Amino acid sequence: MIVLSEAKRLFINRWGEISPNWGISKAMGQIHALLLISEDALCHDQIMKALRISRGNVHNHISQLMEWNLIGKKNLLGSRKEYYFAEKDLKKIIKHIILVRKRKELEPLQKLVEECKLVADSTPQNETFNQVLDDINLYSTKADKLLTKVLEIESTWLGNLIQRI
Repeated sequence: MIVLSEAKRLFINRWGEISPNWGISKAMGQIHALLLISEDALCHDQIMKALRISRGNVHNHISQLMEWNLIGKKNLLGSRKEYYFAEKDLKKIIKHIILVRKRKELEPLQKLVEECKLVADSTPQNETFNQVLDDINLYSTKADKLLTKVLEIESTWLGNLIQRI
């Protein structure tokens, strides 16, 4: 039988292994997992000790997780250290990840297509290139509209939809 501490370690390690699929590094995923399952907010030292990673690594990944709005920070009364906690509402986590991935991946792709379309002309040599750009534009625009709709949806509706799947 697996004990709680082993289950937590397994969760942290596996969350770190799958997090690159969401566009974040393994260590960043492990920090997120640790904060996600922690009942209390943790400081840099506690995160370093729990995950056996450097202060610089913790600092950089904490900053990125805060950019993604996946974690927050607070100061505890009587302490000068900053403590970090994870957003625990999975619906909010999903929305934050969608927003960041949209901003970091989809929007630059759309900008690239726009820039290339300005350069490409209608000569026969560019027909294939223009067709590829048109296809990318079509599907990236549809994906953008879909993601925008998902983000606009009432969070309880999104949660209910995900639970039904």
